[in-house]
Amino acid sequence: MNFLETPLPVAEHKTSKGIVKFRLAELSDIDRLSLAFLGSDSEPEDAPAPSEEFLDLTRRFFKHLINSGSVAIVGILDDEIVAMVYVDLLERQKPKSRIKVDRPTGIIERVRSVIEREGVGQALLYNAEALIVRAGLVAAEIGVKATNERARKMYEKAGYQVILNGHIELLPDFEGYSIFRYEPPSQVMFKSLVS
Repeated sequence: MNFLETPLPVAEHKTSKGIVKFRLAELSDIDRLSLAFLGSDSEPEDAPAPSEEFLDLTRRFFKHLINSGSVAIVGILDDEIVAMVYVDLLERQKPKSRIKVDRPTGIIERVRSVIEREGVGQALLYNAEALIVRAGLVAAEIGVKATNERARKMYEKAGYQVILNGHIELLPDFEGYSIFRYEPPSQVMFKSLVS
């Protein structure tokens, strides 16, 4: 059986709003994402809402990620996507990876939940780590804005350690736009997933 066909270890998580059910995302899920999942981490909170053109570009890019080998996990409550994370299982295994690692590593990206402080982000993180291990990789990498102290503390509590500060990682252009995986002020954190 393919490791992507096995159930996620945290299939459901109870919150004050109801039970969030986790599953691997399908391409059609990307079209259902709300602004909370399409916005940029680097924009200030008082920035104007992104244009429809930007939102469409972001959806195309997310579909590109999945078509290129990334896996996305969604959390669904009442048929609405309330949580999402991407897992890149391929990039750090490439000979020309932008960050050199000493062991097979998966990258966890864009951990998002519209239900905050109820463990949904932790459930996403746990499911993402499980996918990394099932893929035969032994470590996880995650980036966080240096100013996002709450997220960094959640990752530290989960066993991640800051290894790089202020790192910049530019991905290949997408449809003529520059895409950053990490941009200052960012911190790149790592965790060994097997002992």
